[in-house]
Amino acid sequence: MSENKLAIVIACDDNFFFHCRNLLASIAKSAPTMAAQDRFCVSPGLSPEHQDELARYGVRYVPLGLDVFPTVLADIVRRHHYTFGQFIRPLFPKIIPGYANYLYMDCDTWVQNDTLVAAVAQAQMFGPDMVVASPMVSHYYPAALNDMTLTRNVQENWLYGTYEVRFARAMAGRSFFSSGVFAISATSPFWDNWFQDILEIAPRVDICNPGFMHFAEQTAFNGVICRTGMVTVLDPLYNFHCNMGGIVRDLTTGLVLSVSAKPVREVCVVHLAAWGSMKEEYVTARLLFEP
Repeated sequence: MSENKLAIVIACDDNFFFHCRNLLASIAKSAPTMAAQDRFCVSPGLSPEHQDELARYGVRYVPLGLDVFPTVLADIVRRHHYTFGQFIRPLFPKIIPGYANYLYMDCDTWVQNDTLVAAVAQAQMFGPDMVVASPMVSHYYPAALNDMTLTRNVQENWLYGTYEVRFARAMAGRSFFSSGVFAISATSPFWDNWFQDILEIAPRVDICNPGFMHFAEQTAFNGVICRTGMVTVLDPLYNFHCNMGGIVRDLTTGLVLSVSAKPVREVCVVHLAAWGSMKEEYVTARLLFEP
């Protein structure tokens, strides 16, 4: 994976641009390898001021309308605006062509060091068609390890009304993978499989479980992984979900660390997941990017 063959992609709108700004600032401060890659921000629309900020960080702005989606998904995005940044992910090779590999990062992530690109490159050596992603159950996460029944119940809620019942039960017993940070080669069949699964299950969720629409894309992501086995596991230090616990900022060094498993490890990608319900805890714990 040569450096000039990787595109780093973010999806963001004006409402969450403060997260995007922090991610880009953290890359500029701590990750020169990432800063050297071609970077894109895909959006349904950004203000001129935010477009100017992207340009200052060397990020290319990619505005898109709902016509990029089939009608059935466009109708859902009109009613659930946040799904734009989710449903667009399997289309990256089509809307940003010309790259051998794509690395996506949720805009509510930020980086502490410059090891992500190298970690992804190493992971891709184990299967060029595999998606590279981190599991959401691991020894780093006390919230998952302390109550696996709760974790399974959450996953069953995501699966309600999506896949055939036997397949859904098989999926519910597995650790889900996060689509908040992932990498896939441009030629992998995973992209098309993922988009087809979104087309299949998103309308079902919209009818029978609309409160979980924000998990439809990630459920499809895991449906493809469960059905095909096309995944290479990326250490959760490269996509650390803060809402799962086990993370602190060291007040001496200023580093955000994973502390549940020993030895204590520096987190590479801090993911401020579930921001709406967790932001006060994140602010109090100083888990946001600090310039």
